[in-house]
Amino acid sequence: MTDQKICQQIFSKIKRQDNLLDIGCGEGYFCNCLAQKLQKPVTGLDISNKGFSKAHKTCRKFNTCGLIECLEGKAEHLGKVAGNKKFDVITFVHSFHHLGNVRQAIRQAKQVLRKEGKIIIAEYSPERGKKEDNCKRFTLKFIIDLAVNSFTNINIEQLEKGFFIITAKV
Repeated sequence: MTDQKICQQIFSKIKRQDNLLDIGCGEGYFCNCLAQKLQKPVTGLDISNKGFSKAHKTCRKFNTCGLIECLEGKAEHLGKVAGNKKFDVITFVHSFHHLGNVRQAIRQAKQVLRKEGKIIIAEYSPERGKKEDNCKRFTLKFIIDLAVNSFTNINIEQLEKGFFIITAKV
């Protein structure tokens, strides 16, 4: 599944007026892709600011440099990092498996989502294996169990073998 196709799939699940946060934004591909499609600001959160300098090159490619806000911090401390900001949609695209404490990250995401807010998790499953990036993989059941405790209207799509998108609402 190409990043461009994943971006299109996520875009199809959000509204133009949504205020979006991409957790684990890294070099900013999805922030910039979604900002371009939405034609409005998108916020990215990453643990390291090293990717932010690369994200500036990415924003030039998408012509979205004025639309991207970068926050540095851990998803597990999102409430503190985001301050008073609230979001309509929070995405974890290829980033969920990098979190130290996924349960805490989900709790924090729920805390900064607006009422009727939505979380979108796009991840590879263990059946895809670790050869992609040598990272841990969570089973679909594990992620759904996490979501069931905090969210409703859970929707699961398997876009290709070993890759899924989970969407859930507060």
